[in-house]
Amino acid sequence: MLGILLPLLILAQANPTGVVTGIVRNSMGMPAVGVRVYAVSENDAGKTGIVLESISQTDNTGRYRLEIRAGRYYIAAGSVD
Repeated sequence: MLGILLPLLILAQANPTGVVTGIVRNSMGMPAVGVRVYAVSENDAGKTGIVLESISQTDNTGRYRLEIRAGRYYIAAGSVD
């Protein structure tokens, strides 16, 4: 069994993940509730058919949390369309 788990553990370490957090506010400076927040890889930006690396929604205080792999991203809020 250890022979099966060892490659999986090495693979998990090869793609470290991180967390991006923040607060979305509206134009009046108040927390924006229920807004979609997402991460798009820098390599996919501007392409059609982009892949969202992570997506979340703000809570009642405007806070969001995205879990993403190591890399460079654009973080956007609002409609995914």
